[in-house]
Amino acid sequence: MITLNGIMIREEDILNIAKADGFVDSLTMIKWFRKNHGFPFEGQRIHMDNSYDRKYYLNKKTKDLNLKIRRTKLEKTIEITSDEVEKVKGSKYIAELTEKYQYGVQIINPLFANHE
Repeated sequence: MITLNGIMIREEDILNIAKADGFVDSLTMIKWFRKNHGFPFEGQRIHMDNSYDRKYYLNKKTKDLNLKIRRTKLEKTIEITSDEVEKVKGSKYIAELTEKYQYGVQIINPLFANHE
């Protein structure tokens, strides 16, 4: 059950919200919120008509692969380890980021990785 401003949301509307936010289905969205924010989740849903930007969707999908993205004014880089090369090769999201949005992919030596 999902409520918005105290009103129970229909399953069809939940699915539409999930897809608009880049999820495959509502169950995937609910699992993501449970994992990242816990339930019950209380917050704001910000909705902007006709301003959805594919690049940000692709960034989210890349982060879902547990990859780090570094963005500055001059460069956009997806940092991977040598163990992640095959995962990156098979990702249609990363392929689109590199082809359409000029993201680079950089293999980081684990000995010199920034441990946060």
